[in-house]
Amino acid sequence: MKKKSLLTVLLGIIFSVSLFSQANNYNSNIWYFGKYAGITFNTGHPVAIYGGQTNTIEGVATICDLNGNLLFYTEGTTIWNRFHQVMPNGSGLLGHYSAAQSSIIVPDLNNNNKFYVFTVDAVENHLQNGLRYSVVDMTLDNGKGDVVSGQKNILLHAPVAEKVTAVLDGSENGYWILTHEWNTDAYLAYHLTASGLNTTPVISHSGIVHSGGAYPSYAWHDGWMNAVGGMKANMQGNKLAVVRMRAPLELCDFNRYSGVVSNCIEAPVTFDQSAHAEFSPNQTKLYLSTVSSALGTTNYIYQFDLSQSNSFNNVQVLTHLTDGCEPSAIQVGPDGNVYVSEYNPNTDVPYLSKIENPDMVVPYATYVRNAVPLTSDASAKRGLPNLYYYKGFHFITGINENNNSGQHIVFTNPENNNCLYLKNPYPEKINLFITDITGKFILNTELYAFEEKQVNLPVELNGIYLVKSIHNNTTSVQKIAVY
Repeated sequence: MKKKSLLTVLLGIIFSVSLFSQANNYNSNIWYFGKYAGITFNTGHPVAIYGGQTNTIEGVATICDLNGNLLFYTEGTTIWNRFHQVMPNGSGLLGHYSAAQSSIIVPDLNNNNKFYVFTVDAVENHLQNGLRYSVVDMTLDNGKGDVVSGQKNILLHAPVAEKVTAVLDGSENGYWILTHEWNTDAYLAYHLTASGLNTTPVISHSGIVHSGGAYPSYAWHDGWMNAVGGMKANMQGNKLAVVRMRAPLELCDFNRYSGVVSNCIEAPVTFDQSAHAEFSPNQTKLYLSTVSSALGTTNYIYQFDLSQSNSFNNVQVLTHLTDGCEPSAIQVGPDGNVYVSEYNPNTDVPYLSKIENPDMVVPYATYVRNAVPLTSDASAKRGLPNLYYYKGFHFITGINENNNSGQHIVFTNPENNNCLYLKNPYPEKINLFITDITGKFILNTELYAFEEKQVNLPVELNGIYLVKSIHNNTTSVQKIAVY
């Protein structure tokens, strides 16, 4: 392959625009969480905003329309509309402000104006309110939205742990809402389709019983702490990471067609005080946060490499905080970066932190503190919005991350879509990472100073791809189109 012919057919272009899904009527571009904290991704990268009314310690959920305009948000007990007013019938929900995942918002697939708000209880209440749902109709209260009378706090099951998530089903015309029964080994999956919510769950007995969890310094919590911790699905929807505070992390298979959870395996080591887990955008890495309490100090974030057959044994420490801050909720943002809320019981934390290059192994994946400053009245706590991969989901792409001023690194071959030509224009080594626009892994390689080489891929490229290069602590983004 000749360099000249490659340059003449160069299709790589640097972009700084945002691409939003056109396949659904909402997105997750605005977050409200913690103490009056809010950020928007509508500019392509997170920017702090005022107005949020949450003053909560843990779980929250938000929803926007297709254009990134706020619709409403909740912390499991109260629903605020887009004007930050409590909906007329929006108080008294039976979730709990201290539940790890107090709530999640899922659309009614038969009515674009309606949404299901699922809530769960917390160990502080011994989980007695269980999993419930309320229905919000955006046509009510003069278009500001309200909870439908008679469709509030409808019980699905009790008791369940402090975890709830949603997964797009195999047809991509419905969702599974998942939780875990307390004191059993049962996963519960409720199917939501255009026909409505099936209130009879698919029950899967897999893994071990979720029970116990010592807290000897607080008798009311003692024996309940393993109900604490989040549940997350990967983007493909075939894996679940399930956190229990004082027990090993679980990784399970999930069948998006049947709703069955199976093959749950435990990490061989208990990472005590586990709080939340999150998959990297390309699904090859899993992150776990651990927090502090009267039981002892941890405050780590661990990385597991799921591309390895012994992923639980191949654990790396991403960060260890030693200043009293606890890395708590971990959440992939609409921009494909992973954000972390830090909590300090003694002072406000006026920022979000960030996992840089989350698809890469440590040390190329790094932890950046104070990555997103919050407004002057705000503080992060233990929670971030409970988000999931909805129908039509795409990451916002093409964010300007110290772009490389037109120095292209990847060139395409017009005669062979399996072949790429790589050229390092810098006098130092670079790490190169290529994904498609959904975050699916394509290539991870290194190029030494001014190195040029040809790479033959196991798949034929067709479409838009993001090329991220890292050199001298600078991240550059190139977008290539291959057709």
